[in-house]
Amino acid sequence: MIIAVLAATALVKGLTECNFSHSHGTRQCFGALGQPLIFHLSDKTNTLIRLTKDGKYMILKREKTGNVILDDKFVDPSELTHNGKFKLLNAMKIHSGDYELEEHSSDGTLIRQVIVHLEIQGPVSKPVVSQTCLSEKQMQVSCSTEGDNVEFLMTLDGYVLIQTSDYNQSLSSWTAEKLCVDIKLYGQLTGNVTCRVWNKVSRDETVHPLSACGGAAGFVPTLPVVTAAVIASAATAFSFLALSLVIVFWKKRRQIPTSPTSVDEDNRESEVIYTDVKVKKKPRQTRSEEHQNAT
Repeated sequence: MIIAVLAATALVKGLTECNFSHSHGTRQCFGALGQPLIFHLSDKTNTLIRLTKDGKYMILKREKTGNVILDDKFVDPSELTHNGKFKLLNAMKIHSGDYELEEHSSDGTLIRQVIVHLEIQGPVSKPVVSQTCLSEKQMQVSCSTEGDNVEFLMTLDGYVLIQTSDYNQSLSSWTAEKLCVDIKLYGQLTGNVTCRVWNKVSRDETVHPLSACGGAAGFVPTLPVVTAAVIASAATAFSFLALSLVIVFWKKRRQIPTSPTSVDEDNRESEVIYTDVKVKKKPRQTRSEEHQNAT
C-alpha cells in the first residue's frame, strides 16, 4: 500500500454553530473553512459577557448598559445579532484557538465560565477513485481527496479494504491537506469499490466499478476465501467445504480440452492458495495476495 500526501484546500456548503450557552468547563467545536460559523454565547439578555481568545484577545464584551464592544479586526459589527449570538461569515484558520466566555450577573457574580477549543477545518472534496492495471494478475486502486484531518474507508462490495482510523499513530504526523490512498488487488477482481472520506465538518463518497484486467483470465474466484481447493469429478461442479473454502474447477481459457480431463485418483484434491486475506466479516469478493497488506 502506498500513501501519498499533497497540499490543497476545499469548500463545502453548510453552517455550523459553537454553543456556549448551555456549557460549563471545557469543550470542543469545529467549523468549516470558508463557511459561516455562529457563536451562541448566552440566552440571557441582562447578563455581562466577556469573550476572549487564546487568553489575550478580547473578542466581545457586553456591558451593563447593554452596549456590545467588538474587536472589529475579528468580527464585523454587522455580523452581531441581538439574541446573544454573533456570526463569522467566512471562517478562516486564524479563527482557530481557545475561546473563554465569562458570564456575570448584574451585581458582578460569576455565573458561568466556559472554554471552547475551536478548530477550523478544510472540508473534504468528493473523492476521486481510479483503477490501474499493473498486469493481468494485479491492479492498483487509488482514492484521493482534499481536506483537513481526513479519514478514509475503502470497501469492495461491502468488504473493508482500508480504514485509516485503524492507523491513527501514522496519521497523526500528516499535516498536509490532500490525501491519496493506494491499494494493490488481484487483477481479475470485479465489483464496486466505494471510497468514503470524512472529517469533523463534512463527508462524501464515490462508487467506482472495477473491471478485470486484460490478458489471460487466470483464477477468477467468485467468493472471498483464505484457502481454495480444486476438486475434479466426472462433471464440473462447485460445492462448499466450509465458509473459508471454495471448490473451483480450473480451466485454461487459451487451451480448452475437447474431452474430460482425467484426475489422479490417489490425489483427488489439490489445494491452491490464491489469497492471504484475513477477513473480519463475510465478504462478497475474492482478494489478491497483496490484499493482506491493506487490511
